[in-house]
Amino acid sequence: MTIDILLINARQDALGEGGRAKGINIGLALLASFVKNNGYSAGIFRGFSYQVTEHAETIMRAEGFGCAGFYCDDENYMHISQIIKNFKSKWNVPVVVGGPQSAFLGREFLIESGCDVIIRGEAEYSLLEVLAHYKGSGNPLSQIAGIAFLDASKNFIKTPDRQPIENLDALPFPDYLMEKNSLEWYGFPVMSGRGCPYRCAFCHEGNLGGKIRFRSVKNVIDEIKYHFDRHPRARHIFFSDDTFTADPRRVEALSKELAALRKEKDFMWHCMGHVRPINKNPEMLEAMVEAGLARLFLGVESGSDEVLEKYGKRSSVEMIESVITKAVAAGVPQISGNIILGGCMASEEMMKEDLAFSEKLMRIGPGKVELSGGFLMPYPGTAIRRDPGAYGLSVLFNREKHAFTDMPLTETEKMPWSRLTNAGFDFNISLYSIMKKMYLNGEIAAETILQNYILGVKYGLGSLWLTRIFAANPIDDVYYKMLVSDIIHASKGITGDEINLWHPQRVFEIYGTVEYAGGDAFISGKKLSALEYEILLLCSGKNRLSKVYTAAREKFISGYNDESGFAETFKTVVEKMESLHWIGYTRF
Repeated sequence: MTIDILLINARQDALGEGGRAKGINIGLALLASFVKNNGYSAGIFRGFSYQVTEHAETIMRAEGFGCAGFYCDDENYMHISQIIKNFKSKWNVPVVVGGPQSAFLGREFLIESGCDVIIRGEAEYSLLEVLAHYKGSGNPLSQIAGIAFLDASKNFIKTPDRQPIENLDALPFPDYLMEKNSLEWYGFPVMSGRGCPYRCAFCHEGNLGGKIRFRSVKNVIDEIKYHFDRHPRARHIFFSDDTFTADPRRVEALSKELAALRKEKDFMWHCMGHVRPINKNPEMLEAMVEAGLARLFLGVESGSDEVLEKYGKRSSVEMIESVITKAVAAGVPQISGNIILGGCMASEEMMKEDLAFSEKLMRIGPGKVELSGGFLMPYPGTAIRRDPGAYGLSVLFNREKHAFTDMPLTETEKMPWSRLTNAGFDFNISLYSIMKKMYLNGEIAAETILQNYILGVKYGLGSLWLTRIFAANPIDDVYYKMLVSDIIHASKGITGDEINLWHPQRVFEIYGTVEYAGGDAFISGKKLSALEYEILLLCSGKNRLSKVYTAAREKFISGYNDESGFAETFKTVVEKMESLHWIGYTRF
């Protein structure tokens, strides 16, 4: 049976890293469910551009497809134009494009790609009518709201806007089982609302002008249960809303239901939040933490009040610092934020100001708060794109064909793009250096490090602290991974003399870790005493601690005046090894 529409999200494999195909796209899975609920069949492909044709050929041989729908954003619209052209030449099926970028595509894109219809704005009902048109049972394209196309004379036709969907509860749940390898996912995204009440100068979503609409709490919880039933391995949820925290009362109601659900299913969740409503209603943070909030992303953007005002952020440096302080106090495990590089008033001095502000924020919550810098993307439709001069910027339109997000597309009089490229790299390296110094100086509490590993290993929620800083120490990295996986245990959790029945186990292999020179053993340049080396060898996990003691005693007791002297030294050595994360304890 021929598939009515094959929905495609094609990404470029940036530098062979595979990163651009990892993000789960709610839109395709939701559209697939929506059209299926309305009598059409659908398939999904999400992957790299070089895989699209092969996948489509496989589908065409096995079942065939009557229409293709491409997800389009500012990063992929140039190369999907070529893919669409190839589709039209090979199969001559109708091709539809939708997504964030599609509202700003025009006649040139339609002519160059051969695309038949551009869907502007929310796609569900427009796509349904377009499918009906191509199946021969619907209205002419000119009568379908929210689309653009070329008429028979190649005139560019843009129909009236379609009104945003008011009742989001009426939409079906996304079908993630249509995604390849979805049963192996650690988590899944949930959209609890659409639209944005803010109008930040650089943000695509806010500049679309759609009012914010929320799904009911019950509908959101029902979807979460639905996905957990179908994806039993999943352990975390990502709320994809740009403004999850916009309505504090709704956040508290949703948190109450999430807390109740966590009594049945062990999971954590993360979301994006705006500084302003959190600052006015900080009590929502405690409710969110109690409900399993693991990570909160905040749009920091700048360490300058003047810049924040220019962007229309409706926040301030003082407000940002206050919210992060309150989030740390409330127990939010991970708090992340971004700094815009190459934005309004960009200069060497401004970057130093941003770096100092970032360090100040990270020191509020060592090991919990993390910042990173990213180049300003002048998205179509944004205030900055429409009038860059008002923000002291020049947009380098000629460079859009050169870049992923790895180079600046803007510059200022004080910061030309060539300098900005190097400065952006230096900015992030400086942040990592600050984080590393905090770690090496012992400023990160052991409980915080352990919490990062628990979130990473058990729930699939990583952080820059975990991947860039903690994991850079290979011994510590293995120790914490084994600890949170219950492979080993810390002695402080074992009572009294019971520790003698447990098996001390080193967390690394001797070869590759221990170095030998002049008959002595070294780890990371530190010389081990003969007793330390012997105990390390005995901590293989094969012997109880009492037997490790007995074996070491037989070999070294002659060097001590009495039993108590050796016992005290043995205890000191074992405790030191555990404090260095060389060993943990296993029950058997």
